[in-house]
Amino acid sequence: MSGKLAALRRRLEKAEKALSETVEEKKLAGCICIPYGGRFTTIAFSNKPEEFEVEMNQTCPAHGFRSLGQIMIFYVVGRGGQCDRSRLDELLAEYRARESQYSRTKLRHDHQEA
Repeated sequence: MSGKLAALRRRLEKAEKALSETVEEKKLAGCICIPYGGRFTTIAFSNKPEEFEVEMNQTCPAHGFRSLGQIMIFYVVGRGGQCDRSRLDELLAEYRARESQYSRTKLRHDHQEA
């Protein structure tokens, strides 16, 4: 009897694992993050901080936080050599803080699952 119970338990664990993997795959299918080292890079211009703000405020349906991958920053110098980078720098700092918080939360969660 215990052999049948053990076999049933193994089959149940296998089915639960397959179900959780399927759910995870469906969840990740909606991901809009930009992976580090991938083909795509997020570009931010100092004279158009509102465009970067729109990008950084999008929410990934799979992760909550949306990773922008590598960010290429262009500080645009106008006539007279002026470059107002203050707003873009504020947004970048805010994004990095969110990214750091997400990473800490994810690490804690992954550690608890292990």
